[in-house]
Amino acid sequence: MIKRKHATTLLFLFLAGSLMLGLSACGSSEDEMALRSNLRDMRQAISSNKADVLMKFVDESYKSPAHPNINALRNFVNSHLSRNRVIHIYLADINVEIDGDTATIVFFSGTADGPDKVPERGRLFKVGTRWLKTNGQWLLTQAKWRPALIPRN
Repeated sequence: MIKRKHATTLLFLFLAGSLMLGLSACGSSEDEMALRSNLRDMRQAISSNKADVLMKFVDESYKSPAHPNINALRNFVNSHLSRNRVIHIYLADINVEIDGDTATIVFFSGTADGPDKVPERGRLFKVGTRWLKTNGQWLLTQAKWRPALIPRN
């Protein structure tokens, strides 16, 4: 079961999530389709508990507020995938913007322990990611997230 304090950090892992919505990318550029494919493959890596496959999509220059470098992220990924055998990601309102060899993807995401379960504590996040195209491949360089809904007291 995903603990509350880990749900926020795990979200980064799930930002890779597949594009359940709009994966066909009708009218999309080749770069946009490649980015969407990366997200789908990263989501599958998480669901299959394959940290090494997930990390192939992360650039060596990666940094985030929660993980100052790729080694910190790698340790986090290995730790959480070993403790959470079943992880499902839900994505919505995915917006891809490409500017030359850089891209920004913004979306809403929620996580759950299984495909038919409500995410623990009903958390929903707005996620922003940055990508860099190097040698023809898009790699994740940064991720930030914040709660999308503020609970009422």
